[in-house]
Amino acid sequence: MSDIGAEANIRDPWKHLYQYYPIPSDHSGAYKSWDAAPNQFLNDDFDLYSLGSDGATDNDLNNDPGPSMDDIIRVSNGAVVELGSAY
Repeated sequence: MSDIGAEANIRDPWKHLYQYYPIPSDHSGAYKSWDAAPNQFLNDDFDLYSLGSDGATDNDLNNDPGPSMDDIIRVSNGAVVELGSAY
């Protein structure tokens, strides 16, 4: 978290800290994905997401209804930021 500095303490609307997850260049550690299929990642550089109102998350956004539906997620390397339910 030190690489994002003061931004590490920003909270979502439900008072949870945003979750920062750096992704290795080979995607071996990518957390958020479109679904369980390989190479369906939301970002190439890092994932940034909230835990939503329920304080829970899931790496697969297609688990509907699921714990990621109310997460605020960063997609396409920051080009899009919206609720997980949009995916």
